[in-house]
Formats: sequence, structure tokens, C-alpha cells
Amino acid sequence: PTVDLGDGSIVRAEALLRWRHPGRGLLRPNIFVPLLEQTGKLVPLGWATIGSACQALARWRTVHPPAQGMRISVNLSPSQLLAPDLVPRLGAAVDASGLLPGDLELEVAELDAMSHFDRAVEVAAVLRRAEYKVALDDFGLGLATTEHIKALGVHTIKIDRSYLGGNPQHGGSSAIVQYAIEGAAILGLDVV
Repeated sequence: PTVDLGDGSIVRAEALLRWRHPGRGLLRPNIFVPLLEQTGKLVPLGWATIGSACQALARWRTVHPPAQGMRISVNLSPSQLLAPDLVPRLGAAVDASGLLPGDLELEVAELDAMSHFDRAVEVAAVLRRAEYKVALDDFGLGLATTEHIKALGVHTIKIDRSYLGGNPQHGGSSAIVQYAIEGAAILGLDVV
């Protein structure tokens, strides 16, 4: 969940994939996503994840009134970002769940957005026109500038966790996080 620090309410939940391996326990995506990409299974799993996430939020809203204001957030893989049928597939998932496009936030990793910048800008514009929310995930890893962020027109930046908790790889992490938060405020963006 993502909590609004002002009032303590849950404003969104993120769908996170984990693989419950019989011998190795719960595995994080960095272990199994590369294999899924190599075998062509990542995109179908991604579409199924979006559908399941939308259905979950719809269920939560029926049993938990405070969930009415929540959004559900799902990561887009580079293959989904490049897919020509992205918007129709999203529309089908949202329609099947009874949600509205603004209830779904699509996260694009900063490295993916920068690697496919022109396509990411094009897709983000189409998603905004369709009223979906767009977040730039793992912010701080892909060298996006303020101009990149403005061109993408994202609603939210999600600062990469490596900048939190005093990671020695990122000297001056607190200054970088503060700079990102202040810059996002100037641009009118949410920060996670």
C-alpha cells in the first residue's frame, strides 16, 4: 500500500508479483522475470496481472468503503510498453472490473522509459488522454532529467529504494531524495 502521510489513508496499492517456489520459497521478480522474458511468457503474465489487479480493487471497494478512493498500480514491462494493443487491452481489463481508467496507475521503470524514450512519451500521452495515471518507477536509476519527466507527463515519481536507508552506493542519498521531492512538488507530481 501507499499511505498519504497527511491523513494516514491508503491511496493506492501496488500489484507485486512473487513466485512461491516449492524449494526456494518466495522469489522476487528479479529472479524469475528474466526467464519469463526469454521464454515469451512475461507479456501474457503482465496482461493477466493487470486484469487480476483491477478485479482485486473492484472487490476491495465492495467490502471496504475506504477503498473507494484508492487506485491500483501495476508495472508495465518494456514489451507491454511497446505493444501496439496496449490501450485496448487496458480498456478491456478496466471495463471487465467495472473500474474507471483513472483507478489504474501504470508504472514504467525509469530505465525502460529512457531506453525507449520516444515510444514512452507517445504511450504516456495516449494513456493520459484515456485518463489512466502514469508513474515513473525506480526514479534515480535511469538518468531522467526534468525535461524528460515533463515530456513524459507522469503523475507520480517513485524514488528507487536504493536511495533510502543510507545505501552506501548512493552517497548523499538524503540530499538526492530531498531534491527529487522538491522538484516533483514544483512540477505538481506525487512522490512515493
